[in-house]
Amino acid sequence: MGDAAHAPLPTSGQGACQALEDAWHLVRVLEKYDDLELALTAFYQQRIDKTSASQRVGRQVAQKIFTTAADTNETPALGISAQQLVTLWMQGLSN
Repeated sequence: MGDAAHAPLPTSGQGACQALEDAWHLVRVLEKYDDLELALTAFYQQRIDKTSASQRVGRQVAQKIFTTAADTNETPALGISAQQLVTLWMQGLSN
């Protein structure tokens, strides 16, 4: 559940949130399927896109926070502040 299952970076701010979402989805699939293997497969399929996105955004936020233009001699690829990225993520509007 949460951090233990998905290992998000702290910059994603999603560890506890993912644990709550995981618990909700896990209960739903366990109620739906009698076969544990089918239930866990369904759980995985339901969660993989969201948890992968959480990890991806966490890495982007970390890069934005901890990398400066002086470090890379480039303009940051995101083009928005870390706080703006977090706000978009929380609203479900990021990639």
